[in-house]
Formats: sequence, C-alpha cells, structure tokens
Amino acid sequence: MDNICHLVTLNDDLLIYITRYLDYSTCLLLFCTCRRFRDLADDDFWKHQIIARLSMTNLAPLRPNKTYKEKYLLLATEKGEYNPGSERYISLQQLSFKFLNIPPLCRNYFISKFKLSTKNNALCSAAKGGNMEAVQLLISKHANNYARAMANAAHGGYMEIVLLMIKFGATGYDYALTQAAEGGCIKMVNFMLSKGANEFGDAMEFAAYRGHREIVELLLNKSRIRLLENIPLCTEIYRDAAFAAARGGHMDIVEFILRKQNINGYGPTFEMEDYEQIMTEAAYFGHINIVELMLSKGINDINSAMLQAAHGGRINIVRSMLRLGANEYNETMAAAAGGGHMDIIQLMLDRGANNYNETCKKAIQTKNYENIRQLIGNHINSEV
Repeated sequence: MDNICHLVTLNDDLLIYITRYLDYSTCLLLFCTCRRFRDLADDDFWKHQIIARLSMTNLAPLRPNKTYKEKYLLLATEKGEYNPGSERYISLQQLSFKFLNIPPLCRNYFISKFKLSTKNNALCSAAKGGNMEAVQLLISKHANNYARAMANAAHGGYMEIVLLMIKFGATGYDYALTQAAEGGCIKMVNFMLSKGANEFGDAMEFAAYRGHREIVELLLNKSRIRLLENIPLCTEIYRDAAFAAARGGHMDIVEFILRKQNINGYGPTFEMEDYEQIMTEAAYFGHINIVELMLSKGINDINSAMLQAAHGGRINIVRSMLRLGANEYNETMAAAAGGGHMDIIQLMLDRGANNYNETCKKAIQTKNYENIRQLIGNHINSEV
C-alpha cells in the first residue's frame, strides 16, 4: 500500500506496542487520521500509553477520578505537547517521519513500505530535527531531496547534516540562507554566504521578523555595496525588513533600519506611506511600543492603526487610538466583527457605532456570530 496505510492492517497488540514509542502529540494526532485508530483508542489503550511513559508508582497519584485518556492529556499538557482544542484531521503520510523513533526492526519495515515522496518528507523532517541517524538511514533507503533537507538543517544550525547534504550534491544556498537567518544561526548564515548565497531580501525579512538583529546587521553590511548600486531594490529590501520587524514587535530592529535611510544621498528612502505601514503592521499584531514610535515621528494616521488593531483584537491599541482622537467607529466595529472580537464591538457601540448590518455580515463566519448578533440586538433594543 502507498505511504504507511498498511498500518491499519496490523493487529491491536502490535499497534499498541508501536504507539508506545511515539511522543505524546504524535500519539494523539494518530487518532485523528481514521476510524481504525479511533476505534482502537479505548480507555484501556490510554492506560497502556501512560504505563509505557511512567512507572506504576508514578501512575498511582494521577487523579483517580479521571479516565486514563484524561490523565494522558494532562501528562501531555504538562510536557507542553498538547493544547486543548488542537486536535485536527491529519494524514498518515504527514506523521510518517515520527515512526523513525520506533524500534529498529519495526522502523526498517515501515520505511521499506514508504513511497519516495514519503521518504523525502521524512528526510526533511529528520534534518530539521537534527537527527543524523535517521537522515543517514533514509538516504540509504534512496530518499534524495537533499536541497530541502539541507535548508531544514540550516534552520536548526545542524552543520554536520548540511555538509552531508552538500556531499550528496545539494544546491540551493539562497533558500538555505533564508532558513538559517530565520533560525537565528549566524554561523550558518556566514557559511551560506561563503557558498555564494546572495539573495538577501527574504533572509533579511525573516531575520527581522524573528528578532535576530545581529543577522540583520550582517546581511545589511554584506549587501550594502550591491544594494547601493540599485536604490529601488535597496529601498524595497529595507522596507520589507522594517515591516517584518514591526510584525514581530522588534522595535530595536525597526529603529536600526530606519537609521540607515538616505545617508549623504545613498541608501533607501522611506516615504510617509512606509511609516504608516510600519504603524499599521505593529497595530495589528499588538505592538504598542512601535505604534508609539511612529506617532513620535509625526505619523498621524490613527484611524488606520485603530482599524488594524481592531482586526487583530488588540483592544489596548484601539483605546490608545481613541484617546488620540480616532473616530472611525463604524469601520472599526466591522473590522472587529470579522475577528469575532466582542470587547471591541462593545467599545465601538458605546462610542455610537451603528452599522449593525455590516457588522453582522462580517461576523457571520466567526464562532462568536450568535453572541455578536445578540449583543447588537440588545443594544438596539436598549436604544428603543
């Protein structure tokens, strides 16, 4: 059978044995794949899973009034591997690489059943996790997506795996540079630059978003001469990095990039609309310090900032913009409805917003639709 669908043909005892070697989150996700696994997961199954992870002495104090599945979820939550409500449909193929952790005899059997695309997915996942043993095993089984595996290893700073992928012919250093920049590994960034990577835009943007200022500075210095020969490209790259830093909430990087503009006629030039974009990006993601920084620079598009803050559910920024005189209550209420943010809707109703139909229309796709409709209905009735 394709992928690992042959798993469903194994008997219950063997499946219980195999799943003991999976981590908490993978075991939970496995039972979101198909009925075969959902039928297997009775309370006795979860008891076996807990016993496999804890000694019987540790098992005794685990909240005797709860089912074994509830106890398992508590353990998974304590380990940081489960968030209530995170269950979702997932395919067996997406979980294939997790089976690299099971005993060697079973593992080799499963890998022999993988088709090439599944082996390559597993290779990339193993590289991202720094699992050299699994990487070597999968390559011996003819997995060959070396470039993507190299980039994934670069993200985690796993130099040994990167060098192995290069040995097998991996190219694509620009993408690997971007991954290394996002992962924050400056040693890996320098290595990719030494291999000839020279597409700095995406790498700088990801580094800025993640808050890796040292990498942003390195890439700016490395690209400076080439970018200054092409001011429009220079402006675009600097601007995108500033937007990314604003989304990530890294004010120091925003300020650093802005200081680099148009020095003695060279470098990027930021227009008023760029500053406004920085402010609205920060407002949407809830970074009040960057919003205030843009206000201090004379950016006064407070209504746009309030609109974006409402869209993102950032009531503290909405209140700040109201104090500064923002007054587009109807638009802000509709924006808040699109995200189901009832507290902001109530705030706008209190300010006199009255676009009830548009607000309900925006809210119809959200889980709070009925509550929003009731809130607006109550407000209309109270006015009458």
